Amino acid sequence: MRHVSTKLLHVFVLLMEYRDLNAVAACTQGRVPTIAYSLARLREITGDPLFIKRNGTLEPTAHALRLEQTARQILSKWAHLIRPPAPATEEASPHRRISIGFSPSIGDPVITEILTAMCEQFPDDRFMTRPVFADAALAAQLSSGELDCAFVVDSHFVPEDVALHNIMATPRRLVSVTRPGGHDDAGGRHEWILLQEDTEPGSPLQGFLNRLAHEPAYRETVVPSWHT
Repeated sequence: MRHVSTKLLHVFVLLMEYRDLNAVAACTQGRVPTIAYSLARLREITGDPLFIKRNGTLEPTAHALRLEQTARQILSKWAHLIRPPAPATEEASPHRRISIGFSPSIGDPVITEILTAMCEQFPDDRFMTRPVFADAALAAQLSSGELDCAFVVDSHFVPEDVALHNIMATPRRLVSVTRPGGHDDAGGRHEWILLQEDTEPGSPLQGFLNRLAHEPAYRETVVPSWHT
């Protein structure tokens, strides 16, 4: 999510469906150069061409096919978040002042979309924002009421009186590797391919991997992911 906005994801999903820049431009009521620029940004972010033109049609690469499900899941979660099925109830006291913390790692495009959706849905409220990090200090700010809510990535400091909601989640996979010429036990159990963000401090996978790290055969290979 750090570099991919939901608008880019929407263009990607439409390209998977129509396989044509002109058709996607017509569907979004946009211009072909705008769609081409979005595709160029997606290629830059993912490091993959994503689509190859054959006989006038854009054919998705293997990497694009793998990303499609994740992109659709993110868009579905996002649509549900900013357009809840039930109408919002009238608040007893309008003109509220709401203090919100945002983790910088979420990325400016997503933060902008969150604030835009909240301002549209609650036009009488005033939103105050500040940068925060998913640590014990944030937990204290939420517990004391200094912050009303916060949008962060993988926080593990949650006080008992703070409600935690996972509003956008994508699958994580641990891949065990058996290398040519290796034994099943020595290779497959201790050699792992990790996504970049799962090697960062505070990742939910670190506790599991740390228990294996002292073993002589343990080895990590880190690969970039959609989010980095």
